[in-house]
Amino acid sequence: MSIDAKIEMFGNPSSEFFFAENELQDLLNDRHEQPADYWDFHQAGLALLTRKLSKLFAVSNGGFTFQATWSGADPLKIESLTCSEFIAIVSSNKVGTRTKYIVVGA
Repeated sequence: MSIDAKIEMFGNPSSEFFFAENELQDLLNDRHEQPADYWDFHQAGLALLTRKLSKLFAVSNGGFTFQATWSGADPLKIESLTCSEFIAIVSSNKVGTRTKYIVVGA
């Protein structure tokens, strides 16, 4: 199975230039197994993901939504948080496999 990533920028219809179709899948550690509460990205992947999400926030109109689930799965919870809080989650390798994040504010 693969990761189904959905990113929607507020007030901007396209965020496709930030992530290639299978890019998040390629950032996973080889040992990542389903089911898990969190994605297990390798360290270089975390650094890349953190930089890209920070840039995404900078060009958005106040925020974006982000979810990464196993293909075909729906999020089970929704978390609203600041960009700083979201970047801290990503940096600590705690991106939920069934969570939709609403990222607003600094």
